[in-house]
Amino acid sequence: KRRRLRAPCTARMETGVGIGEAPTTHAMERVSPDWSLQPLTMELVAGMTAVYNEGFGSKRCCICFPITDTDGTRLRYYQRHPERLPMCGIAVGADGTPLGFVQVAVHPMQDQYGIHTLQPGEAYIEQVGVAAAARGKGIGKALLQWAETLAT
Repeated sequence: KRRRLRAPCTARMETGVGIGEAPTTHAMERVSPDWSLQPLTMELVAGMTAVYNEGFGSKRCCICFPITDTDGTRLRYYQRHPERLPMCGIAVGADGTPLGFVQVAVHPMQDQYGIHTLQPGEAYIEQVGVAAAARGKGIGKALLQWAETLAT
């Protein structure tokens, strides 16, 4: 049996772990001298929100509703659901600045908005974003690899 990782608008990727195994959590991992990957902490939620707003700030939902987080929605979500913090990986610069993030849901949890029903053995990439100044440095690729290992 294999665990499937679903990403929005992409094909399913297969990883080689048995269904029913608990997802692993990660400690901080130095990826380069300039940045590292780690699970999200409450202290980094504001920085994650800044990266999210930079990437999605000009986007609109249903044509008219902006999807930026200007009222602390993301912070309140993680305050209500601290169990989800380790399911979000964040790339942090050597100076502590958040550079990118990936948010993952792994069965039996559901995604943040309740849109996708995860089946046993599935994980779902909810969102991924990289700050404009940090693009082209392999951060997005490392975040997706982090998400894949979380799903296994």
